[in-house]
Amino acid sequence: MNTEQCPHCGGVICLDQKIEWIDQANRIAKCPHCGKEVKLD
Repeated sequence: MNTEQCPHCGGVICLDQKIEWIDQANRIAKCPHCGKEVKLD
């Protein structure tokens, strides 16, 4: 599936949905649940 788990809050981030990117080139996004930075694989 196209999901990632936030290491900070444990919330599931659906990569198919709109993601707020902090640095898209390095795949760093903001968790929609806790707002912290998450490095996506």
